[in-house]
Amino acid sequence: MKNKRDFYLREEEERDLLIAEVWCHRCQDFNLGLDEPVEYEGNGMIFLEGKCAQCASTVVMEIIEQNV
Repeated sequence: MKNKRDFYLREEEERDLLIAEVWCHRCQDFNLGLDEPVEYEGNGMIFLEGKCAQCASTVVMEIIEQNV
């Protein structure tokens, strides 16, 4: 089950880093950017999903929270 989270509650710098650091399986490249980002939680993990800014394929990545 997906529990939607508000990606825009994160600080702008963190959002920019997460959006930039996405791997696209179709383009076979990294740091292409992400359009229409949606954050959600499922099975105790946090994910960011959106469309590759280059080819518009759906991209999903797990967000690892660092407790400092």
